[in-house]
Amino acid sequence: MFTFSRFTRYFIEVARQGSIRKASDVLHVSASAIDRQILRAEEELGAQLFERLPGRLRLTAAGELLLVDVKQWEKNFMRTLERFDELKGLRRGHVEIAMIDALSEGAVTAAVAELLREYPGITFSLSTAGNQEVRRLVASAAVDFGLLLDPVGGAELDVLAFSEVPLGLAMPPDHPLADKAAVQLNDAVPYRLLLPDAPLMVAEHARVLYQRQHVDMKQFTRCNDVRTLRA
Repeated sequence: MFTFSRFTRYFIEVARQGSIRKASDVLHVSASAIDRQILRAEEELGAQLFERLPGRLRLTAAGELLLVDVKQWEKNFMRTLERFDELKGLRRGHVEIAMIDALSEGAVTAAVAELLREYPGITFSLSTAGNQEVRRLVASAAVDFGLLLDPVGGAELDVLAFSEVPLGLAMPPDHPLADKAAVQLNDAVPYRLLLPDAPLMVAEHARVLYQRQHVDMKQFTRCNDVRTLRA
């Protein structure tokens, strides 16, 4: 595969490993060659990229800044290569997606399965994380895009699409409220409810809703795990 930059590969791996020797073992390149590339870059940039600590290297503030940009440059370059392949009638590439746990089943996985059938040359990596962690992964270019609740655009994050999703209740088929066409909050209050809790983002929405209806949430059980809530 065509290499975007020798320094890029060396720099990212040293940052990941925290050691030139360990990066050398992973890349199968001599430690002296990696060290020369980094020293040359520091000289040209006029900034120290790593702190030389006993037994390890740690990114400086300048190094952290460069790492984010380098990862983004590399992703953009890979997208350019993929466009070259499209001009040749080929389809290839790798897409990394981070999402909150609540979206890890259903529509998202079905959409990825459909894309795999349509574009067999494209591979996907899907990972789950908390809402703020998904945002951080996108902002740091660690993933190509993320799926999260309450996205807020800004300098570090572009919101490409969003959907408004109403809050709802989950219940077994034999529950007394299951046959109702619509359920109001006051209908559910007499029952023993299991409510979402922090750090789940939906917990804040539920709290605001109950406060508006002057319902004391202390009487209900809370849970911060999506799978347990579903069960």
